[in-house]
Amino acid sequence: MVFRYNSDIDPTRPQCFIQIINTRYSDQFVDSIDAIADTGADITMIPEKAMLDLGDLIEAEPIECSGINSRTTLSIYIVHIKIGDHIFKNTQVAVIPKSFAIVGRDILNRNKAFFDANRFNWRLDCNGNCGY
Repeated sequence: MVFRYNSDIDPTRPQCFIQIINTRYSDQFVDSIDAIADTGADITMIPEKAMLDLGDLIEAEPIECSGINSRTTLSIYIVHIKIGDHIFKNTQVAVIPKSFAIVGRDILNRNKAFFDANRFNWRLDCNGNCGY
């Protein structure tokens, strides 16, 4: 499946829309969460508001996250994530105070992802036909 880069922001970023699904109650989900694919992110991160909308979730051990001159603890939950036609079951995600999600290497490394900044698109699981 081919996704576009978001050229409305500077710098442009690989964008997609994701659905998150409660692992306990599959009828509890949040659709169309704006997300960017970030190969520099170790794990996938979901906006706090979207997580609150999912109700009772399975919680995992929190993690410590370090940045430049900062350190914080992030809450971790287990959810199913749908990106295009792909469903990533039982994925540990961090909760962040942002309005968009970040798809990290924990998902990008499960499938072959190809980023084509010249054409402003990216592919997830391109089955050997990545356009290079």
